[in-house]
Formats: sequence, structure tokens, C-alpha cells
Amino acid sequence: AGANLSTPNVPTGLDGDQVSAESTITTKISTQPTLRQTVYANDPAFGASGPTPPQVGQKTMYTIHWILTNPGNDVSGATVKAVLPPGVTWEDNASTGAGQPQPVFDRTRSEISWPIGTLPQGTGTLSPKYEGTFRVSITPTAAQRGSTMQLVKGAVFSGTDSFTKQNILTQSLDITTGQ
Repeated sequence: AGANLSTPNVPTGLDGDQVSAESTITTKISTQPTLRQTVYANDPAFGASGPTPPQVGQKTMYTIHWILTNPGNDVSGATVKAVLPPGVTWEDNASTGAGQPQPVFDRTRSEISWPIGTLPQGTGTLSPKYEGTFRVSITPTAAQRGSTMQLVKGAVFSGTDSFTKQNILTQSLDITTGQ
């Protein structure tokens, strides 16, 4: 946005028939990417995977989908991280769209990480969304009978807006067996 101010009242001693001043203001707007999580007990791509609702002593698998959209600027250093709570097992079955890195699991920290790199401008609006999937399982104990169990907690998308250089941090709600 800019402004231009001028006046025909020229002070004595200056040449010309008007005096003017101009100013420009630039406002940089940061991107607002979104992280959406969905969970399926019977994901069509992976098939049935145990009793639903979960039953004591029986293994039930869940497919978690992390879906990213980014209507604004490129985001560099983009990563999604979350933790698997105690009693949830990583099933070594992760996938993504073509050319995207896959989510990985750090067993020592019980942490899932999806190191995306650059999340392009227009992802999910002008170009296909980014989607990472992985499988986890639970085998409820007698003490967990009838309880809702956490499957993934603390999911956070982070990165840096490539245009404004602002740090971006987007949190998502925890995923449970009740969803």
C-alpha cells in the first residue's frame, strides 16, 4: 500500500509549483498451513484389522492419516511430530504420496516424525494435499476394558515461512479409539 501527498503551497525559496511526499508500506502475511488427523480401524486401503471396538487381549490395528494443506507461502524445514503413548505399538507400515518422504518412528523416544522438507505454496488448494499414513496397534488389558485409549498424542506441524521468515507451529488434537 502506498500514499502520495502533494500541495500547491510551495515555501518561499523553493523552485516548482508543488511539493509532494510519497511513502510505501509493505505488509508480509504469513502462511497458515493446516494439519488434519484422521483414524480408521478398517481403512479400505489396508483392510480389517481386529475387533472394533477393541476387546481385552485382542490386537486391533488403526491407520492414522496426517493430511497437510498450505494455501500460502512455501514452508521450509517442515516437519510433523507426535508421540505414541504407552501401550500403542508402531506397526512399521508408513506411506505417502509420490515423491514425499515417509513418516519414521524413533523407538527410543516413541516419537513419529514426518520430515517433509519444503511444503510448497498451494498444497491442497492449487496442487494435491500432502498425506502421510502409518499404522499403530493396541491390545487392551482388563484394566482398560471399556475405556477410550489414546493412539497418537501431541501432533505438531512446524516449519519456517519462506517469505516472512516467521516460525510456523500448528498443533492438532490427540487421536483416541473413540474417534
